[in-house]
Amino acid sequence: MKESVVELALVREANKHGVMCLKFVSPSCAGVPDRILLATGKVGFVELKRPGGKPTALQLRFASKLNALGIFYALADTPEKAKESLHNFLLT
Repeated sequence: MKESVVELALVREANKHGVMCLKFVSPSCAGVPDRILLATGKVGFVELKRPGGKPTALQLRFASKLNALGIFYALADTPEKAKESLHNFLLT
């Protein structure tokens, strides 16, 4: 299974719940998560991987920075985990 399948599951679930799920690219800052989630008063990030895929050291450092700031971050490597990430974001 490709990462794009996991990503599509996240995007579709976000659309069902009225959450903006934008592709996040920051040319000047390596290691940023793949998607940014935006809902009323909320911001979160999701790193997507193919099943069994692991984040790089740089991605893990960025995730730690987000967590230290109290910003939602999730790692999803299956469509089910992508959907679960969206639901957890909505519960924060």
